[in-house]
Amino acid sequence: MALQWMSGIGLLAVAVVALAVAIHEMRARHHDNGFHAQMLDSLEERICRFRIDDLVITYCNQAWARSVDSSPKTAVGRPLDSFVGAEAIAGVRAILAERGNQEGDSRREATRRLASGRLVQEQWWDRVLVGQNGRRELLCVGNDVTERAEIESRLARSERQHRQLIQRLPLAAFVRREMGIGFANQAAADLVGLARPEDLLGMSLDSLFTPDSVQVVRDRIARRAAGEELDPIMRARGRTINGDLRTVDVYTAQIELDGEKCTLAVVNDVTELVDSAAALARSEERFRALADRSTDVIFRVVVSQEPQIEYVNHAFTVLTGLSVAEFSEHPEIAVRTLLGEREAERFLDVLTSSQGPRSFQLPINHLDGTRRWVDVRRTLTMGRDGALVVDGTLRDVTAEKSLEESLRDLANVDELTGLPNRRAMEDELERRLLAGGELSILFLDLDRFKDVNDTLGHLMGDELLREVGERLQRSCRSHDFVARLAGDEFVVITGTEPEVVADRIRAELAMPLQVGESVLSAQASIGITRATPHDSAVTLLGRADAAMYEVKRVHRARRVTSSGLPVGSEPATESPDDPWR
Repeated sequence: MALQWMSGIGLLAVAVVALAVAIHEMRARHHDNGFHAQMLDSLEERICRFRIDDLVITYCNQAWARSVDSSPKTAVGRPLDSFVGAEAIAGVRAILAERGNQEGDSRREATRRLASGRLVQEQWWDRVLVGQNGRRELLCVGNDVTERAEIESRLARSERQHRQLIQRLPLAAFVRREMGIGFANQAAADLVGLARPEDLLGMSLDSLFTPDSVQVVRDRIARRAAGEELDPIMRARGRTINGDLRTVDVYTAQIELDGEKCTLAVVNDVTELVDSAAALARSEERFRALADRSTDVIFRVVVSQEPQIEYVNHAFTVLTGLSVAEFSEHPEIAVRTLLGEREAERFLDVLTSSQGPRSFQLPINHLDGTRRWVDVRRTLTMGRDGALVVDGTLRDVTAEKSLEESLRDLANVDELTGLPNRRAMEDELERRLLAGGELSILFLDLDRFKDVNDTLGHLMGDELLREVGERLQRSCRSHDFVARLAGDEFVVITGTEPEVVADRIRAELAMPLQVGESVLSAQASIGITRATPHDSAVTLLGRADAAMYEVKRVHRARRVTSSGLPVGSEPATESPDDPWR
């Protein structure tokens, strides 16, 4: 653009020179200089005419006179060195010496210091003329181009700065001109495998892309030039000098450079990004294939206003009976179907809580009506949009839970009689003591049980113990708790009226017992004690045990209270065939 300004000013100056010459010739012919002098004085261009031999000024306009702090009237007739310095005079003499006798116009630029001391940049056009007296004169037309020079200087600095910025860009930049690449930065050279950007100049930009990509880029440029709204960035396949293929994103724009329409191309090498994305996609495919084959339920839930199922595998259908589509479309309804209304709310709260446990177990209802236990494990992360993401697994632990319950039962159940064992009895006793209320203990010990083992054998003894256990359960009420401690010792935990319970037990045991081929009549010593507010399970059992031994000491089958006082003294009925005699 600066060159365009200079050309425009040059044309204007030539026109002014021609006008000035025409006016002077007109003045010489008609001696009418009033109107023409006013017209020349109104011009901004500086016009001065002086004799070549003695440098005396023969004409100047107002603009030239102002530049030397004078007036046309004062300047005309005086030598040029009265208004300009020795340096300027030396420059004029050099110009005259250079021109010699040459006719025609010449143009030159010069720097001149004004009387005010300010330096100005001037552009001058001059022509040799012949005056009325036949003496040769030099007509000069000048223009102050200081502002233009400053603008051109700023433009040049700006262009250098922009070139430096583009050179330092991490993205490759090309300018495609009609004759090939007219500009490239260092990143462009690095992208194609060259050492210097200059090595790219003149090359065809098309040679740096695969043929199909060239066609895509050209088509996109043409469609955008036609006004079609398109994304300015397109993906293409580029190639280096060595022929290596690269995946690139290309931004193109139409620009004008020195009056020529060019294409600016900014290229970003995304090969590693694309390769990483492809590797990630393959990894996700492998993970999905593994997840789909897993027997554990694997799921991802995005929690926004409503939970959204991003992924769940087929194992969910096996575990619950619900299809993946049903769960994905209506997750909250599905959870309520499996857990019930109340448990569903608790589950959803715990599942999405940052304070909740990372793993827990809960029962669900399969659509076939069976109840299953699942182990839930979960992790919380934040998605790209800030939404909470829950990744988790569900594992069917019904078999493990059943085994756990069986082991727990074995730990709390007497294997021989099926009654609760000592551990279960102590837990129940502690629970009832904490609950409060009236509480009594019956401590039973079978009389002369050792004789049964010694005479009939241990198998018969075991059978007798099983039968006694069944009769104790038949004798007690629904809220009574019957347990076998060890050997031939049993405990009954009851509430009110323990003596009534004891009488029923005695009556049940007095009935003949068919054990193998033998008919027996069982008897038991029963110690009874009532709980006090300060009792523990240990002290209460200890008193009941002591009461039972007191019964044995006083009389077989007599009952004694915890204080040691007999509650009944009727002797036990003994049969002549009773092996417990």
